[in-house]
Amino acid sequence: MWAGHETARVEAARRWRALPPERRESHADCEAFAQQLTYDLYFSTITDRLKLITAWLILEFDRDCRKAEAAAKARIWAELDARVAASTQWQAGLWANAA
Repeated sequence: MWAGHETARVEAARRWRALPPERRESHADCEAFAQQLTYDLYFSTITDRLKLITAWLILEFDRDCRKAEAAAKARIWAELDARVAASTQWQAGLWANAA
């Protein structure tokens, strides 16, 4: 399919996300899938098409990793906040009983 540069990038990202998670675990997976996409996506570029598609996929992969990291940090902070709140309530109960 002939496409514009941006259309090809969006299509590459869409196909990348459609893969099962076990096929999207590393930069090597990005390179392997980019190899397949070079035969499917046709667009004009002055650079090597394989390198460009690989770069797009690595950017998508890294973006997904950053989102997963942020979600994990948010979960940790939420658990910590819950523990602090429970501890504060417990301490407030001790002070109320002491008075």
